[in-house]
Amino acid sequence: MPTGMRARTELAVAGGALAILLVLAFATGRGVRGTDDPDPRASSFVSGREGVRGLADAAERLGIEVVRWRERPQGLAQRVGDGVTTTVAVLAPVRAITTAERRALVRLVTDTAGADLVIAGHGAGRVMECFGYRARETIVDSSRVVAPDPIGGRAGAWTHGYIVPRRDAVAARRRSQGAAQGATEENVEDAAGSCPPAVVLTTDTLLRTADGDVAVLRLTVAPRRRAVVLVGDAALLRNRTLRGTDAAASIAAAVLPRRGRLVFDEYHQGFGPGGSMARVALAWSRRNPLGWMIWQLAVVALLALVASGVRFVPVRATIPRQRRSPLEHVRALATALSAARGHREAVGAMVRGLRRRLTPTLPSAGASPAAHAAARDDWREWLATLAAHAPNATARASAERLVRLADAPESGTAVLSAANAVEDLWHSLRP
Repeated sequence: MPTGMRARTELAVAGGALAILLVLAFATGRGVRGTDDPDPRASSFVSGREGVRGLADAAERLGIEVVRWRERPQGLAQRVGDGVTTTVAVLAPVRAITTAERRALVRLVTDTAGADLVIAGHGAGRVMECFGYRARETIVDSSRVVAPDPIGGRAGAWTHGYIVPRRDAVAARRRSQGAAQGATEENVEDAAGSCPPAVVLTTDTLLRTADGDVAVLRLTVAPRRRAVVLVGDAALLRNRTLRGTDAAASIAAAVLPRRGRLVFDEYHQGFGPGGSMARVALAWSRRNPLGWMIWQLAVVALLALVASGVRFVPVRATIPRQRRSPLEHVRALATALSAARGHREAVGAMVRGLRRRLTPTLPSAGASPAAHAAARDDWREWLATLAAHAPNATARASAERLVRLADAPESGTAVLSAANAVEDLWHSLRP
């Protein structure tokens, strides 16, 4: 059955509906899609591309206890002295390792109550020097890590750092920087002299690059035959490498212990026990686009405040306004009352108040409006009766004066005279 709609109209409606569905799908997907953590630290707390949270999760799945150490390495000796096989991982530290901290890490390998070490990245080079090796970085060139059992069709892991003997590293630096600026072998020997004695028994190359350079090296250190794994580039351990390369299994097997406990050094990643919420918020605002927007809004608000505080026109003279005192208000009210001949209302109000105090049998608050109106209107009759049957001369004179003030107009002092007469009556007749 024909619908009466042209083909062009049908195509336009279908295209519009498809465009609306695509826009809704894009908006919904963008709203629920997780954002990558921009934190560049190789920390087990960071789940973004640059973190090593994947390495910690893999260790937990293998039944290895994972500990995030947020104090100085000097306290690790008490932690690892409980008889559990422990491996301490120092991965690309962003905080400099001091001489005392380096000694504490090396003693973990040589002392009885100690642990194995995993050292990665150029930032941990001071610790590597104590074992006779260094991490050499190349910015321009990179090499692919050769995995023993690569999986076809997946991308390989690339590295910019290699493990070289300490003397070779000195020679490479001297060639690159020149004899005048480069460090000598004697300088390096003096720097390594501050390390505790450590004797390397055997070396084992775990991973190499396609060019033949050492990417991951395992050392066996006397006298406890503990293992020290050296990784030239910490990028091999980051989440982006473990999740998307064919060398992930080989890297995890080379770094992770077979059993026991894996301790991540988070102190040198900036996650120390000290600090404040203000410092954390400031650091977050420097690396997050939302924080940049907040800073820009704060600067704009500050500029607007400064601009609003500048006066561009001369000061205007204000209109002087004199305020009346309470006494002037009373005088003005009395004058208005006298001009309106309202003293009779004032006298009547005072007499009704006196009657309420002297006669408790007046209509109550729940009485009808007609009863209250009658009570207000017969105050003159009540005052005349009071003047005729006053118990003493003072009360009689005050009552008669109130009658005169209520009936005959007087000067502006009529209200004051009536108030005095009411007070005299109250003192004479109160129970």
